[in-house]
Amino acid sequence: MDKTITANLESLSPEEQRTLLQKLLQEKRAKKVEKTAVLSFGQERLWFLHQLDSANAAYNLRTAVRLQGSLNIPALTQSIQTVVNRHESLRTRIVNGNGRTQQQIQHQVEVPLPIITFAELQGAELETAVQQQADAEAQAPFDLANGPLFRAKLLKLQPDDHILLLTMHHIISDGWSIGILIREIATLYQTKNANLASSLPKLAVQYADFAAWQREWLQGETLDKQLAYWREQLADTAVIDLPTDYPRPTVQTFAGARHYFTIQPEVARQFHQFSHNQNITLFMSLLAVFNILLYIYSHQTDIAIGTPVAGRSRQQLEGVIGLFINTLVMRNQVNPQASFRDFVKQIRQTALDAFAHQDIPFEKLVEELHPPRDPSRTPYFQHLFILQNAPLQSISLPDLTLTTLQPNKASSLFDLTLTMWDNEQGMRGYLEYNSDLFSDETMSRFVTHFQQLMAHIGQQPDTSIAHLTALSPAEKTQMVKGWNETARPYPSHTLPQLFQHQAQQTPQAIAVTAVDGQLTYAELGERSDQLAAYLRQFDLQPDTLIGLALPRNSMLLVAILGILKAGAAYLPLDPTYPQQRLAYMLAHAQAPLLVTT
Repeated sequence: MDKTITANLESLSPEEQRTLLQKLLQEKRAKKVEKTAVLSFGQERLWFLHQLDSANAAYNLRTAVRLQGSLNIPALTQSIQTVVNRHESLRTRIVNGNGRTQQQIQHQVEVPLPIITFAELQGAELETAVQQQADAEAQAPFDLANGPLFRAKLLKLQPDDHILLLTMHHIISDGWSIGILIREIATLYQTKNANLASSLPKLAVQYADFAAWQREWLQGETLDKQLAYWREQLADTAVIDLPTDYPRPTVQTFAGARHYFTIQPEVARQFHQFSHNQNITLFMSLLAVFNILLYIYSHQTDIAIGTPVAGRSRQQLEGVIGLFINTLVMRNQVNPQASFRDFVKQIRQTALDAFAHQDIPFEKLVEELHPPRDPSRTPYFQHLFILQNAPLQSISLPDLTLTTLQPNKASSLFDLTLTMWDNEQGMRGYLEYNSDLFSDETMSRFVTHFQQLMAHIGQQPDTSIAHLTALSPAEKTQMVKGWNETARPYPSHTLPQLFQHQAQQTPQAIAVTAVDGQLTYAELGERSDQLAAYLRQFDLQPDTLIGLALPRNSMLLVAILGILKAGAAYLPLDPTYPQQRLAYMLAHAQAPLLVTT
């Protein structure tokens, strides 16, 4: 620092000196802050959606890790900061400058670790407070232009029990990246806690490198080949209309909830064995079940389901935090007469073809193919299926155990998302659904039907799809027996008797209001009695039909009641019908009498 600046500093108050120094530091950092890069296609799509609703937290990716044992908080804070320093994506913001939107990678971003203490709370009160804090953190929106797009918070339940909340915007991350984040924090924590040097190797590439490569590679002949396949595959894709509990909003909402479930071990074993015998993956078998269940619910045979792929086709991308994930559309035609075994063969071929054309991002596909836009739905598919690799369940560190937690609340980007995983703990999953469309009761039943359908298929994979059932034993009993037990005591009073009883109770009450006036119960009873007495002279029988051709006024009610009191039945005739039609009806019904004007 030169003498002039030193002299100027000495003339300022301590507070003014701090302000000036901070300003100089910011200017110094700004000179080496800015590294810009193009957006990937996925980032471009998310940026566009953010402009439509910047307060929407549906694209917040979050995870919660329980830390039980002796926690070194400074080491944890340093580990998180080191991960931020390693990955440019965690120091990225999305800015609009010089007429284009781009990534702006900051040289340094400090990510604080605020600590919320719940030491005075216990039991249900503690659980509620922790859940509220986690939900609030997950729903807090990000400012894409100013960043940071990654944040952390530590909840201290007890001195030896903490929950670490990690939240990233989807524009810089994906589900795979969450696993990278947790593993690297755990690895770095172990070395920093022991005062050792980091063992993590330097990243060969950063996400910005991938975005630039994607833009350069996906054009010309490469783009045309990818588009040709998808243009044919997705032509005239049908919208799957599942019965909903609530009217579909005109604009898609992201209110969501989750329903967790498990698959019986024997059923899981059957599906593993079936998949092995058919030379297919478990993913293909479970996707086939989901297709069939959507067919059962919608009665539609053209079923399109989305499924995510990692999008990390090169080994050097596997350890990079960023938005690599892509979504493929699996479109299949369900033939009700085919067996599940045959249908799986179709699913296999569809999946293999889709995987062979997975390089074009879904966002680019939508941009190029211009599907019909409906703001209440996503284009091409409204249902997603995910089979995860064994998720991170626990990591053991010296004096500390890390366990990932599942959130209770969720945002739902689609109508339904079925997520499953299979590991040593068994086959499990959850159904994430749009709670503005479906009730929890309906989705609980949907999950039960999925479990029942798997059980039926596991036992009889050669059964035709039309004969597969998703009903539980209780539902079968209700449909076959409960809803068919319609026997009821035959009424002991005829309609004229019931009318007479009411006329005695309220003789002056209005019984009929019509275009020609009103009749009380007493007047209606008296006039109908007169007609009945006149009709009885014709020796009527219980099966005698009397034609009735009157306009829709009070006399129509008098005639109906009079005919019934006489012990006969009436044949309604519309006076506006042609005469030939009326004559034919009377002759065909063999009606000996006609009551008319």
